Amino acid sequence: MIRTFAPVIEKNGGGSILNILFVLSWINIDEGGAYSAAKSAQWGVTKALRLELAAKNVRGAGLHVAFMDTDMTAGIHAPKSSPKDISRTAIDGIEADLYEIVD
Repeated sequence: MIRTFAPVIEKNGGGSILNILFVLSWINIDEGGAYSAAKSAQWGVTKALRLELAAKNVRGAGLHVAFMDTDMTAGIHAPKSSPKDISRTAIDGIEADLYEIVD
C-alpha cells in the first residue's frame, strides 16, 4: 500500500505516511513471540521505507500503541486508549516531525 500511495504523495509535493504498530514490536511477552516478531518486522519496513522515501519528500513515521479500545480488544481487561486520543497523538507527532510516535 505504501508503494502505491508514495508516488501520489510525492506528486502532491510531499507528506507523511503513518504506519500503525504495536508496542509488542519492541518487546515479547508471554506466548506472543510470533506476533511480536511480525510487528518488529513491520517496524523494520517502516524504517527502511523512511530512508528510501526521504529524498522524495515523503516522511515515514511509526505509531506505537498499547491497547486501543476497539472491537478487537474488547475481551482484554487492561487499560486502553480511545481511538480519538490516539489519533490526536498521531497528528501531534507528525506535526512535530517525529519518526517514532508512542501512545
